[in-house]
Amino acid sequence: MNDSINTEFDSICMLSTHGYFDPKPQLGRTDTGGQVVYVLELAKSLANRGIKVDIYTRWCEPEKPQIDPVPGHPDVRVIRVPCGKCEFVPKERIYEFLPELARRMTEFIEANGLKYDLYHGHYVDAGIVTLDVAKAFDKPAFFTAMRKIINDKGINDAVDTIG
Repeated sequence: MNDSINTEFDSICMLSTHGYFDPKPQLGRTDTGGQVVYVLELAKSLANRGIKVDIYTRWCEPEKPQIDPVPGHPDVRVIRVPCGKCEFVPKERIYEFLPELARRMTEFIEANGLKYDLYHGHYVDAGIVTLDVAKAFDKPAFFTAMRKIINDKGINDAVDTIG
């Protein structure tokens, strides 16, 4: 299998707004599970193909650094954006913070001179913010909706991409 891909993308901005997002996540914490693993593994895979990826999230743990590299993957970083109080907010209550998160994320990107070719949100909450931020920079955006499917084999994760 050929791991190289032909792409116009040098850098991608990802966003995952809920859970305790970390380069080495503690799975099982509230709202911290399959989605976090999926986003991290996708970012690592893209970086292995020469694309830089920054994963933005809401800063909810003051002891964590704002910019946190993913070990073993120098082209993948988690970037925490202050938004509301620096405390955990369950995903069911995150929606009231989304306009502020979009504004602060846009300000951070501008202040640091960052340039992204594509914006990719994960879950509906991040999709809302991603569309606003990408619009501010006149760049393409899409989001991946995560959901559970219950069938005769039990509960399974499903991924839908909307762009």
